[in-house]
Amino acid sequence: MKKKKFILMIFIFSIIVIVLDQLSKYIVDSTIKFGYTKEIIPNFFSITNARNFGAAWSILWDKRIFLILISCVAFLFVSFLIYREKECNSYKSIYYGLLIGGIIGNLIDRVFLGYVIDFFDFTFFGFHYPIFNISDIMIVISILLICAECFLPNNIFVKKSNEEVEVIDFDE
Repeated sequence: MKKKKFILMIFIFSIIVIVLDQLSKYIVDSTIKFGYTKEIIPNFFSITNARNFGAAWSILWDKRIFLILISCVAFLFVSFLIYREKECNSYKSIYYGLLIGGIIGNLIDRVFLGYVIDFFDFTFFGFHYPIFNISDIMIVISILLICAECFLPNNIFVKKSNEEVEVIDFDE
């Protein structure tokens, strides 16, 4: 895949994530009062309008400027990795796009609201999991995809037909 197409695909995936994230936060914030919960599946899944003034699990509470700077550094670092990427393929464009979209989605909230709107609220076997949003999901998925690429055997990402081995590319 050519570098221009690679970057275009990353941009498209990022925009999709940002739009879904911001739209979902807008819908939750305009339909559920802050601090209130709408139970979807009893004792398992709810939509809760929550404000997170920190990072994951509310660490670094009330460190808005620091978190904005960290997000900007993360964005610049990922952009640098994309610029230096030698193996441009669809798989990488997906995980880079999800990661950048997730970073920017939460960054928008921090800059314009001073906090991040979270709303997915799960309880597993009596454990109340920290509330999260679409950007958080996309960041986690992208990290899992990167780890899968790094740590799983190379043959996971290739398809074999007879004696030929080729890299799977979603463009075909």
